Amino acid sequence: MISHEKLVWGHGFSFTDQPYLTSLFEDVQDLGTPLTIVVGAGVSMNAGLLSWRELIEKMVGQIKDENLRRMAAQDTSDPMRKAEIVLQLIKKALPEQDDSGRYDARIIRTALYPRNALRSPGLLARSIARLVVARKRNVRLITTNFDTVLEKALEGYFEPTQVRSFSLDTYPEWRKWGQLGKIGVLHVHGVIRPPRSRAKFSGPIVLTESQFFKKGAHVREIIATNLADANAVFVGLSMTDPNLVGPMYESRDPSLQRYALAVPDNIPGADNSAESTRYAIEAAEFMERELGLATVFLKSYSQLNQVISDLSLAIEEQVRYQPGGELVYENRLRKTLDVCYSRIGCVDEEQIPRGPAAERLHDKLYAALHAENGPVSVLRRLSGESRTGGRDGENLALFLWLGCRRTYALNLVASSAYLHREPWSIRWWEQPIDRDSTIVAVNAIYMGTNIAANLPSAPGVKVWRGIMACPIVMNSMSSKKSINGVPLDTVTIGAITLNSTHYVDRRDLPANGGHSAVLALDAEQTDEVFTSIAQAAKAVLSE
Repeated sequence: MISHEKLVWGHGFSFTDQPYLTSLFEDVQDLGTPLTIVVGAGVSMNAGLLSWRELIEKMVGQIKDENLRRMAAQDTSDPMRKAEIVLQLIKKALPEQDDSGRYDARIIRTALYPRNALRSPGLLARSIARLVVARKRNVRLITTNFDTVLEKALEGYFEPTQVRSFSLDTYPEWRKWGQLGKIGVLHVHGVIRPPRSRAKFSGPIVLTESQFFKKGAHVREIIATNLADANAVFVGLSMTDPNLVGPMYESRDPSLQRYALAVPDNIPGADNSAESTRYAIEAAEFMERELGLATVFLKSYSQLNQVISDLSLAIEEQVRYQPGGELVYENRLRKTLDVCYSRIGCVDEEQIPRGPAAERLHDKLYAALHAENGPVSVLRRLSGESRTGGRDGENLALFLWLGCRRTYALNLVASSAYLHREPWSIRWWEQPIDRDSTIVAVNAIYMGTNIAANLPSAPGVKVWRGIMACPIVMNSMSSKKSINGVPLDTVTIGAITLNSTHYVDRRDLPANGGHSAVLALDAEQTDEVFTSIAQAAKAVLSE
């Protein structure tokens, strides 16, 4: 396993520093051995949905009695026990009782999905879908999630009729579906579909303590069966779940490998993310010793997605994708960053353009912001709001951040609002990519997803009140391989932000201050704005 020092101070995704990376890639490239992928809440969170704990906290808001709601919000019970209590308090106020699970599913669905729509699948779900294609469908997909994010991603690469959701009560059909060469996702905790879907839920719902008592043995049996004859990769999961740990212990086989791809969690009591990383690595040694689980720790969820994405490239480029070869992530990232820095006018090892080059980059960002399909035009069209700009309207600007060439960090290289002719005038450079950062662009890279966030209110001090941030994913052009027209040779090279003088996140709205036109949009429309921001970055970085 990677050492604490190498993960904290190194680059993370490195065949030199990560002892298990080479065997992970070799085992996934072995198409003759089945591969079981077990997916957890991290994949849902990458698509803008909630973690397990966040879901339960969101459910608390549906308790009608104000005093009970306040006490439930402060309850620090184990999540399964708290879920039990919260569901009972909500259902107690309903006019009738129903043991079919219908009410449970309705309560969970209300908390689970964002307003008006299911967001698009995140980068991680799409990378898993491409891996299924690259593996010639020789993959079993199991998830502990309620949502259908993974199915939505798969439908981008397979005919929708080939993709189906299954639950505990349809497990035999899931096995048969896979034997037919079709793609089934087994939801061992049940399926809860978005509000617009015809079928709202299926299978027994497993969230509370009593539900785990009733169904846990069946869940463990199914997982153990599907680990017994396959290599396995666990993605976005808490490896403390007994329904996962038990099957791994019972089905351990030295001839088969189990891998967990993980980003160290925040540990209560740790002084900083480095201390949390140290604790997580020490704790994972038990899983390695007792369960044979090889944990590959990454520095961010962008890196976790990069590993999954690179596994598909490695399958399609088995000869060229070898440790030390030109296609490994480190070499492709460096090559792509060199090209991007050159395109913005940096010379040699410069990381921030100066003089005329800085002026040209500033102008390109301004042009991208106001282009026909740029963020300003898209936001005006979707919101019907024309009062952008001016003293009293909402003012917007693009800020471009690129990854450092030497460390795992971000540099602010330019903005459309300010012209920096000399590097010394830019405050934000070499910002480490870690969980503790207060920089929204860094948060987007760390989480590997689009983020909208409000900045702390400080009248007269800060111009910007809200930020929408997108990771920038570029084709490194080292390989021409693709799946369904989507290039496999991609790397995350930075982030771009749309800064607003108004607040952009409805979850954290101060009492006073302007509200961005973004807040009038539903989830699908908000995704369209994010897409326009990402496209602006590609326009600026194009040749």
